[in-house]
Amino acid sequence: MMKRDGFDEFSQRLNEIADHASEIHGKQSVPLEDLMTDSFIREHTTYFNFDSWFEAGGFSAESTEEFEAIDESVLDQYVASTTKFNDWQDMLHKAAGTWGLNQILGN
Repeated sequence: MMKRDGFDEFSQRLNEIADHASEIHGKQSVPLEDLMTDSFIREHTTYFNFDSWFEAGGFSAESTEEFEAIDESVLDQYVASTTKFNDWQDMLHKAAGTWGLNQILGN
């Protein structure tokens, strides 16, 4: 009977994962703060959070418009020199993948 209980728990967990995947399917916009979590920044930089990493690069943005006005080539150079990522898009892509996986797994 123990094997059946384990299977039921596994099946329930798979159903939860499928539900979470359905919830994020097609979601196009995720706030930057949800992508660049403290744990992501700690794992991929020598900083404790996105703000400290961003400010250490001499960047400042109080709004979406200000952030979008940042010269991406300068940001790319900063990313390449302070992380293992090639550029900002590479870092953003990894953060989005991590976010998506966490959403699917319910973390």
